[in-house]
Amino acid sequence: MQRLGLEAFGAVTRYRMPTVTSTVAVAVLLSACQAAPTAPTEMELTPLFAASGKGGGPPKEQPVSLRMTVLGSGPSGSYHIRGDGQGAYVDGQQGMLVQIDVSGNLQISPANAQSSSPPERTLTFDFSAPVDPTNTYSPDESGQWNWKIKTGNYQNYRIQDLGVNGNPVSACFSSTIAHNNQVLHHRAIFNPASDPSSTLVYVTRTSVSPPAWTVISDGPCIGSANVAGVWSQDLVAKRAPLVFRGYFDQGLSLLLEGL
Repeated sequence: MQRLGLEAFGAVTRYRMPTVTSTVAVAVLLSACQAAPTAPTEMELTPLFAASGKGGGPPKEQPVSLRMTVLGSGPSGSYHIRGDGQGAYVDGQQGMLVQIDVSGNLQISPANAQSSSPPERTLTFDFSAPVDPTNTYSPDESGQWNWKIKTGNYQNYRIQDLGVNGNPVSACFSSTIAHNNQVLHHRAIFNPASDPSSTLVYVTRTSVSPPAWTVISDGPCIGSANVAGVWSQDLVAKRAPLVFRGYFDQGLSLLLEGL
């Protein structure tokens, strides 16, 4: 049986989105939500759970350690990615990695890739709201083994640089949220460059000192609020491909506080 671990997490497709700076820009971006959903092109199987690659020397700075709170509801109602009811997820506690890496991207995951035990902390993924009402895909999510939240900032601001040194306080980022149990791997992709009817996540710095940020999937970014392209992979079958399962409301809201 194949099991994906953190050592197999490859790079996430990144997408640059201009910072929203005016009411007119917001209106233009939100108008994109009216477009009919279109399916992405077939995706090649690329590993999604992996640690960052090693550079040629020591980093000039350290990752930003975080406390993450997963909020259950927001402006558009209840979110479909929710916490496990155990409170905040804290970097270095309960086996959690919760950081902004030196490249400026979120790296949030249980550190149990090489463990024979399931993670202490989990997330809840609710597939009850497909964009297409005829879509009946409803996977068995029991026995969650691993998960990861990762953002991409290609040609964009680093998250830790938002709101400082004259940079804007908010920007749109691509994001992939992956999770698996013993038999199925899933990824929810917030990236219109690869999944045209999805949206981007909206990151805002709310405090410089102490540092704090919010991450929401129903902000003023391109695409339909909260919508992600959902893909699955059979972990039992040998060399099984990723299969597109449709667009789903996979909305989430995170509060990130520096430690």
